[in-house]
Amino acid sequence: MLRNDVYAAITREREYQERRWGTVGEPSRTVAEWLLILCSELHEAEEAWVGGGDDDALCEILQVAAVAVACMEQHGAVERGACARARDDAARQRGLAELAASTREKEDG
Repeated sequence: MLRNDVYAAITREREYQERRWGTVGEPSRTVAEWLLILCSELHEAEEAWVGGGDDDALCEILQVAAVAVACMEQHGAVERGACARARDDAARQRGLAELAASTREKEDG
């Protein structure tokens, strides 16, 4: 199967999901909520594979891909190179927050 065929199948699944559940943002979901949905869908794919094999699992994997796309439609897609920068920025922010909390403790204590 060609990549374009795979993307077309994901698009059809997204269209189905929008008809069934509403458009992205209705309701608005956090990234964490999307991750929970993805975990649930992935679990269904695992169960489908155990119970029926590859074809059944692939039907569920299509749903996993479409849910991931929906999350990125709502929150944006991060380019591969930006992922490392985002992790570094998040670590730096955590470090600054820890430093600020430590400073406050010293000033209060």
